[in-house]
Amino acid sequence: MIDAAQLFEAKQQLDELKPNNNYEAGRLALARARIAESTGDSEQSLGHLRTALFVSDGLEKALLGSVQRQVFALELGQREWAAALETYDSLRSDYAGELTVPEKLAGDELIALVASDRSLSTRGELECRCDKENGDPLWSARLLRREFAFSEIAGAVDRFEVRCETRQFTGKVVADTTWKVPDSWGKCTLFVFGEEGAKFRLVELPTQIATTQPVPDPPQP
Repeated sequence: MIDAAQLFEAKQQLDELKPNNNYEAGRLALARARIAESTGDSEQSLGHLRTALFVSDGLEKALLGSVQRQVFALELGQREWAAALETYDSLRSDYAGELTVPEKLAGDELIALVASDRSLSTRGELECRCDKENGDPLWSARLLRREFAFSEIAGAVDRFEVRCETRQFTGKVVADTTWKVPDSWGKCTLFVFGEEGAKFRLVELPTQIATTQPVPDPPQP
């Protein structure tokens, strides 16, 4: 049905299926990713591919590598810098011989970008990740830099939380205000809350500068 572009009907069939094990859960997630890709919804496609990786013990090694490579390409396209870097590290460790030249170049460019004195920019949009009556719309990303700011806020973006290995703190989302996280707090993840559909840009700043520099287009594998 997916091959025949009967996407609505295919989704209905998938929604009626309940996986009994990780093998089936992985296959269902991959099918949903194909539907999302066919409709041009890269964010949904990435989410379903990540679900497939979450139950990775149900995927064959060759298929697992293929899924990780798809995830890497989507993370780069959506400028999820920290996630893309972690995925590339995993690919280099487990599938180095299968990476194409463009994928290796994209990974090397990503490593160089993260290590550079250029700002890292990511667009965020708040969404509900659970039952709307039991949770707030949110967006999250692991921070690669210790200083960050918000800009281009559209809609109600209320607050953020930075949750680190040793501490956490909450602040109000205000455009063009810079926040700095101490190195001693360890690795940190940023959570942003507000109304569903609200959008913003997260800018991670190098320690050496206080103003945003131009951000290059993401490398393409």
